[in-house]
Amino acid sequence: MIAALLALLALAAPPAPAAAPAALSSAAAPPLDIQADTVELDQQTGRAVFTGAVRATQGPTTLTCARLTARLDESGGLSDLEASEVTVNSGGWTATAGRARYDKAKDELTLTGAPTVVRGQTRLTGETVTVWPGQGKVTVRHAKGRVPAPPLLDLERALGK
Repeated sequence: MIAALLALLALAAPPAPAAAPAALSSAAAPPLDIQADTVELDQQTGRAVFTGAVRATQGPTTLTCARLTARLDESGGLSDLEASEVTVNSGGWTATAGRARYDKAKDELTLTGAPTVVRGQTRLTGETVTVWPGQGKVTVRHAKGRVPAPPLLDLERALGK
């Protein structure tokens, strides 16, 4: 997703048409395709805003949202992404939230606004879901969930009955 947003912001042309596919990719990441009803690019502020039926696809991951905003830092690199009314599908799991924010410097994705993560029979909800993609770590604040698991202890067998 990063390479595509940087490519879009680097363009000097006026805003792209309704579908704005990105052409850049790196060896580490497959190409990203972003489609939206409207795309606004502002090189002076280093911001790109995609609105209306936003769909971003990269490899097996698809993000849909009402609005996606990308910001660049002073060096032209991606600083952060924000999205509203978000659904992410990837590798057998789905996450939904009212709002998502990705901070590149921290490699941290924060979901708020009734966030829910579902994979198979596992379902987690909470006040805030924070994901560190590079570490494979997830924290759910004020968690509620259902995680299928075998019995922790078979009491009858342990007591010899």
